[in-house]
Amino acid sequence: MHNYCKETASVYQRKKDKNGAYVLEQVGETNVYEAIQSHRDEVDMYQILQRAKVTGDYSQIKGNAGVYADIADYPRSFNEAQKLVSKMPQKFAELPDEIRGAFDSYTDFISSVANGSVQSKIIDYNNKLEQQAIAEQKEVKAE
Repeated sequence: MHNYCKETASVYQRKKDKNGAYVLEQVGETNVYEAIQSHRDEVDMYQILQRAKVTGDYSQIKGNAGVYADIADYPRSFNEAQKLVSKMPQKFAELPDEIRGAFDSYTDFISSVANGSVQSKIIDYNNKLEQQAIAEQKEVKAE
């Protein structure tokens, strides 16, 4: 056996004592190395690839796509992040009326950023601007 960690660890269970307070009581021991190794096939890359090949289910290896972004201006500390967050309501207020109008409030805007629905609203706004620009170009050509 490898000495990567303690060989055994105590297993506890929550129980009520005679006063009704919760306490932890040792109920056994577990072999840590064996517990870790019991998950080996689930995380072994060769096993995962073989399973995907056999079943045709590639969802486990597709996962989330990587994100590539220019993060040079991202906050470098919690304090910087807090300052950035404190400026957001003002930034929201500076958005065009058409975009702000798509949200019930600043909180609704932040929620839609978090759940990804803000993109569709901004795309709709950009499409509307493009249609207006095309209509204006047609009017200029008609004159």
